[in-house]
Amino acid sequence: MHSGRPVAGSPEHKSMWRRQLVTVAIVLGVILLLLLAALYVCLFRSVPLRISKETTFITGPLKAGGKEVDYFAAWVQEHSPKIMATDENGYRLIVRHFGLPAELEPERVASVCERLGLRPEDIRADVSFEPDDEYLDAYFASADYDESLVEALMREKEAEDALVYGETEEPDVVGENEADEWERDLDEIHRRQILTEQLCGPWTLDDLPMMETWLAENSEALDLVARAASKPAFMVPVSRGAEEESWQWDFVGEGMRLREFARGLCARAYFRIGTGDLDGAIDDILGIRRLGVHLQRSDRSLPMLVGIASEGIGCSVGLAGSLDHPPTNEQIRRLLNESRQFPPPAPVSQTLRFDRFTQLDAIQTAASAQDPLFYEELSKERRGRFACDWSIVATRMNEHFDALLAGSRVTPVALRPIDQLSIRKRSMALADSFTKDQPTVYEALEGAMNRRACVERMQSIVLAMLLYHNDHGALPPAHTVDAEGKPLHSWRVLLLPYLGQQGLYDKIRLDEPWDSPHNRVFHEADVPFYQCPAADLTAGRTTYAVVVGPNVPFEGAKAKSLSDFGPKSGNMILVVECQQDLCWMDPGQDVPESVAALGMYRPDGGNVGIGSPHPGGANFGLRSGAVSFISETVHSLLFEAILQGKSDRIP
Repeated sequence: MHSGRPVAGSPEHKSMWRRQLVTVAIVLGVILLLLLAALYVCLFRSVPLRISKETTFITGPLKAGGKEVDYFAAWVQEHSPKIMATDENGYRLIVRHFGLPAELEPERVASVCERLGLRPEDIRADVSFEPDDEYLDAYFASADYDESLVEALMREKEAEDALVYGETEEPDVVGENEADEWERDLDEIHRRQILTEQLCGPWTLDDLPMMETWLAENSEALDLVARAASKPAFMVPVSRGAEEESWQWDFVGEGMRLREFARGLCARAYFRIGTGDLDGAIDDILGIRRLGVHLQRSDRSLPMLVGIASEGIGCSVGLAGSLDHPPTNEQIRRLLNESRQFPPPAPVSQTLRFDRFTQLDAIQTAASAQDPLFYEELSKERRGRFACDWSIVATRMNEHFDALLAGSRVTPVALRPIDQLSIRKRSMALADSFTKDQPTVYEALEGAMNRRACVERMQSIVLAMLLYHNDHGALPPAHTVDAEGKPLHSWRVLLLPYLGQQGLYDKIRLDEPWDSPHNRVFHEADVPFYQCPAADLTAGRTTYAVVVGPNVPFEGAKAKSLSDFGPKSGNMILVVECQQDLCWMDPGQDVPESVAALGMYRPDGGNVGIGSPHPGGANFGLRSGAVSFISETVHSLLFEAILQGKSDRIP
């Protein structure tokens, strides 16, 4: 029976197979083309960035083309208070009289002037300032250079080294086989350093006669800076340059100049301390600190860091640094009281909005390929010129910032080789790589702010000790004792009235032990002035202590006078940070001299040892009224000499 199918081998059969093969080939070709198209879309065709709350974070204002967010304009709208363009803004006063940094391009100058409400003719630039280090560099190259003066200073330093280190010789910086020219260069650097170090402590024109010209030529400038810092605001506006994305980095040059102003005020403050003009020195110290506090109220991390550094310079100036001109209680209280009136710094989280704007702006620029070099850098981060979905990149970046604000982190995508085929995972990985340093920067800024607050609190403590000393003729004892010689109360309790805590002091029964039923109630009192913010302490705990022993300022119940210590005790250590936290009222928990002499992070047999949560060292409150950060690598002999008031050199 005939089935209707062509007979194998017949022409009809061969024709049918040809048609089927063509059909299969067409189908396979279509499938291959679809696969290639999908591969192209997946690997080589980027998905444009769309504007939405989830991606661009803000949806306006838009740039002229209407397709991109104008992040700079948005920032200006958010951060243009009326006071910025008035004479109540201290930075406006700086610009009017000093001008703007010379390296600023014309477009950026115009942007700054617009935001400050200034016309170009308003910038008089009629005051100039020469940083003290640049002045000393010029002095070394001038015909006025007095080599004998520097030689005398070097001999004085060598004599002090001999007293501190004894027979111990520090290793030579230059090896025996080094070239003579290299040795001469090092010698010149050492000579310049000797002069610079003189400006970091009380000095007079007898010590540094070449600085008379510097003082005369720069006092007007320093007075102007102090006046600008005393204004209600000190707002440095964000400006836009010729390249739109360059608005992100506008503060670098200005930050350097403001820090030079702070260092100049520091040098003059030490001159005033050395000559007994303590009221003038207080003006300069407060000027430095006000400048720093203003900058710490910024919405950006870089001005904040400059502000922290500037205030640190102010706190490093010891009002009582000259033993020949001790401050009165009135002067100490003025410094304390005016410092307490400073407004608080902005929260570190406030900087995240600016960082989010600038990073999203950079992503938007890369997405539109307006910056090919930047696009190449991003391509390297994702290991090839594979495409990405820019909306996923931006969304992921926002997730990182939201997590930081919430106190957490986003776990980065683990990009396996097979995941390179996923445009979503590649895009997420790109955002992860772009923001990988943001948590570190944020934590570093937070750590710097905590260290700043620690310095501020420790300075209040050492100034309170100086007030106590003026009233009683001696420092407070490490602890008080009862009739049988048993410890009653810590020095921290005795200082309460000098720290503005008279009410708490009056509630404590000084004739009863610190842990009596009545006094035990105050063990968990709110005492933030005795707490380093970086230490993460519970109520009533502290990491501030004194060193106790026969050769240091504190020794049990014995109240020692500062006059008991020699002429090199200006920077003698009074207050230290310790590793172990303890109850603020505990009279038996301070650092033994034998343990302290070993250096930092060296607890011995369960005793309290010196250390801090600050990386690299700890803060120390000094007899001068200053606070200094000393590295954990400090030479043990020098550290012991500072503890005992035998050297006033702070490394």
